[in-house]
Formats: sequence, C-alpha cells, structure tokens
Amino acid sequence: MDQERYERRKRRQRDANEKVTSLPWRRLWGYTLGQRWRFIIVTIATVIGALAGLAFPLLIGQGIGTVVESKSYSELNILTVTLLAVFAIQAFAIYFQNYYLTYIGETVVYRMRQALYKKLLSLDMPFYGKHKSGELASRISSDTSTVQLVFTQLAPSLLSSVISIVGTVIVMLSLNPPLTLFIFSVVPIMMVVMLFLGRLIQKMGTKNQDMLAANTGLATESIKNITVVKAFTAEAYEADRYDASLKDVLYSMIHTGRLRSLNVSIIMFLAFSAIAAIVWFAGRQAIDGTLTLGLITTFLIYGLTMAMTFAQLSQIYSQMKQAAGSSRRVFEILDQESVIVEPKKPKTVKNKKKLSMNVEGVNFSYGEVPALTGLNLSLEHGKIAALVGPSGAGKTTTFELLQRFYDPAAGMITMNGVDIRDINSRDLRNEIAVVSQNAPLFSGTVYDNISYGNRKLNKKAVIEAAKAAQADEFIKKLENGYDTILGESGVGLSGGQKQRIAIARAIIKDAPILLLDEATSALDTKSERLVQRALDRLMKGRTTLVIAHRLSTIENADTIFVMADGGVVEEGTHEALLKRNGLYSELYSQQKLAKENTDTK
Repeated sequence: MDQERYERRKRRQRDANEKVTSLPWRRLWGYTLGQRWRFIIVTIATVIGALAGLAFPLLIGQGIGTVVESKSYSELNILTVTLLAVFAIQAFAIYFQNYYLTYIGETVVYRMRQALYKKLLSLDMPFYGKHKSGELASRISSDTSTVQLVFTQLAPSLLSSVISIVGTVIVMLSLNPPLTLFIFSVVPIMMVVMLFLGRLIQKMGTKNQDMLAANTGLATESIKNITVVKAFTAEAYEADRYDASLKDVLYSMIHTGRLRSLNVSIIMFLAFSAIAAIVWFAGRQAIDGTLTLGLITTFLIYGLTMAMTFAQLSQIYSQMKQAAGSSRRVFEILDQESVIVEPKKPKTVKNKKKLSMNVEGVNFSYGEVPALTGLNLSLEHGKIAALVGPSGAGKTTTFELLQRFYDPAAGMITMNGVDIRDINSRDLRNEIAVVSQNAPLFSGTVYDNISYGNRKLNKKAVIEAAKAAQADEFIKKLENGYDTILGESGVGLSGGQKQRIAIARAIIKDAPILLLDEATSALDTKSERLVQRALDRLMKGRTTLVIAHRLSTIENADTIFVMADGGVVEEGTHEALLKRNGLYSELYSQQKLAKENTDTK
C-alpha cells in the first residue's frame, strides 16, 4: 500500500513538473534572504551602467554635430573628456554589479546545495532504490550551478537590457518619432521567434541535464567499483559504455546549440535589418535636408545598441528556459516525500536495557517481486539468533526491515512490544548497531571512522574500542596511527582490517541490539579468527541477530532460523536442526563436504 501511494505521488509530481515552463521566482527568492542591500546596490549599479550606455550615442551624435559645425578643438576636447567620464562611471557600476552579483549567486548556490544535501540525507531507502548516486550528485553540482546563473548573469542582464530598450525607445521617439516607429516594426517578429525557439530550447535543456546526470551516474558507478572493473579486465567495455552515453549527451548538446544559434542568428538578422532600415529611411530624409548628420549618427549607434540588446535578450531567454529545467530538477528533490512516515506522536520504548524484537506475519515486496511472506521470528534479550538459508531467501531484507529502512506490506515488527512504526526512526536506529559484510568506511582518519556518529568521544575511548575489536595493533603500524587518512571506502586496508574498524565503530555505539550481516564470510582464516574474537566480545550481553554464510560460525547460537522463499521453514539450535535432516542439515553437509574437498586438495 505504501509503495502504491509512493508511485501515485511520483506520477502527480512528474505531471506537475512537466508543466513548469518558467522559473519559480518566489521559491528562488527564498534563498536570497539577508541579501537585500546587496540587491539594492546591484540594481542601482545596473541602472547607472544602462543609463551611461544610453548617454553614449546621444553624446556622440550631438557632439559630432557640434564639433563639425564649430570646427573647434575645445569642443572636441570637451566631448572626449565627457565620454571618458561616462565610460569611467559605467566601469565603476559594472564592478559593483559583478562583485555583488557573484556574492549573491555564490550564497544562493551554497544555500541550495546545503538544502538539497540535507534533503537527500533525510530521504528513505525506497527513494535511493530508484535513483543512481551519480545522478543525484549531478543535481547537487550541475543543476544548482545552472540556477546560479540566474542571479549572476541572467537577471541583471535582463534588467540592463530592458532599461536599455525602454530608454532607447524614449530617446529615439523624442528625436524622430516616424523613424523610430519604422525601425520597431520588426520587434513583434523578433518576439514570436524568441518565444517559439525558447520553448524548444527549454525542452532540450531539461533533456540535456537528465542525460548528463545519467552519464555522471555511469562514471561514478564504474569508479566506485573499479576493483571489479579491473578484476574482470572490463576497462575497454566500461570505456565503450561511457563513450556511448557521452555521445548521446554530445549529440543532444549540439542539437541544443543549433537551436540557440538559430535563435541568435534570426534575432541578429532582424535587428541589423532595422539598421539597414535606418540607413534607407534616414538617408532619404538627409537627402531631402530634413535630417542632420549628427542625428543619423545617433540613430545608427542606437540601432547597433538595439541589435546587440535584442541578440542578448534572445540568449537570456533561452538560458532562462534551460535554468527553469534545472530548477525543476532541484525542486523535484526538495519536494520529494518519504514513503517512511514518522509517527506524529512517537512512543517511547520501556526498559531499554533489556531489548527484544519480534517479527510477526510480515509480508514485503520490492515492487512486484515478493521478498518476504508471512515471516515470523523472535529476538530475545541477550540471546544470539542466526538467519541462514540460500541466496534470495530474504535474510538481508529482514535486516533492512528491522532498521525500518522499509515498512512491511502486512504484519508488524515490534521492539519490547511497541510497533517500530510508532517509534521515531532515529530513536529506533540508535538502539541498533550494524556490522555488514562489506564494512563501509568513509574518507577521513581512522579516528573519524571509529567515532562515526559519536564525534564527541575522546581518543582514549576510541583506542579502547579498537583494542576490543582487535584493531589497535595494526592501526598503530599505519603511517600516522589513528590520524592516518583512509582512502575512499578504506582503500589501502585489507578486508579483515576494515571489518575490525567497523566492529570498533559498533562497540563505540554501544547499542543493545546487534545485527551482523555475514561479517566474516569474505575473510581468510587468520582474519576471520581475529574478527570472530572481536565479534564474540561485542555480542556479549547484547541481543544479536547474525546472517551466517559459514554455518560453522553460528553453531553456538541460541536459535537458528532457516529461511527459504521469504519465510522461516525451520527453527531451533544447531544440534536440533541437524537431527531433523531438513534444509539446515542439507546446507551444513554441503559446506562440510566442500571444506573437506578443499582441505584434501
């Protein structure tokens, strides 16, 4: 039911997003709080710069007329100094405009990325099951940078262009209304072209961002799994796969560039056609003696200014349409709702020192694929339970449901009798420590990794945890001991060393419930012995559930749950299950025989 609601919500959200054709100014404005006085400075600087640009043609036109008529060097000097003063004012205005726009733009992108990252961290596992990490990273970096251009370039350029056009029209109408109206007869055609091509550019811009995100996701995936790529000598295959994806991006970008170029070239042609119209119309009036040389010069310069302004407007319009697509992709994440709903009035679990958990008649599916069917199991306080069974039996899914990464479709999971859906997720997970098979580590120091989630611990506590995890000895041999910086995912450490750091992390957490997901299955005999010794110390006094690949490691478990096809088919101690001659006995015999054959060889 939760999954169905999630899908319906996604469809509604997708339909709403497809209707987005303009920038959500109100929402974007929310990221500029505290920047009001900087906006005021930018606006003043932009207006001054635009007015200085408007003054230039008028000064040139009138100045040339005056200089030619008077044939005076002093008039020429005055004109030159005046122009230099106007250019200086314009330069100062541009400096303040660009500086404060950069400040505002960087602040906006910082806040947007901060909000986006916090939102991503808050979203649940069903969301991450549908999105690649590289694609999400692209939204944080690429899409927010595109939106940033709205504040640093597009909005101020738009304001400057509007002021320039309005000012130019007013000045030109005051000088010669018939000529002005004749020139602006091409403006409606320009607007139609800009609107039509702008919509196409927006669609292509959104498509480009989606494709670029998918391409980033592909590269991230390959780099993340580089050891597998190299182990299977699949470098050429991955390079070809990336190249094929990159070519799709290339062709799409070229197509978008063609539309932009077409847009600009048509607008430029129409704009410069207006200049040709000025030459023809003004030339006739000059021949008739009704128009002076200075006025013709003024109109020609204004015509050139208008041509460049309209060309700039067409680019601004197309870029804003692309930014609208990027903002849609950003706000799509920010508006995302989690399937896992936190309780409005969370319940408190009593007697946390003696925690137990029960799974009662749980059904769960990944989409249309059933993973658990009528699952029942009990984890008693201070006891060790184990999950065994063939791949796909539902063992890892059970772990994920115990931590409420997903909610069951039917049935319930309780902690000391309280449905975990009625417990705040943070409170629930604070009571559970996990050691998984791949022992994920983060870039940072050994100390940071062991104290992860509990940064306030002193170094002494971290060292004690490492000693308990049989990790202190090898950590001290590292280049900088506990201050040694580890590579991504702990590159440079062996599997056993990673596991022992992960166990130290679990010891530091000191949670009453422990989940061990095949923590020793990928280790050699020596490493396994060390890790198992650390695990034995960690499990003491805790409610423990172990996913076991090597059945020999859980012979002393208080209860073993044998899973198949998403449910428990056998339950009991090691000795009791062997006597039943069921699935557990079969799996145990197969492993024993395989080990004997290996030892013989």
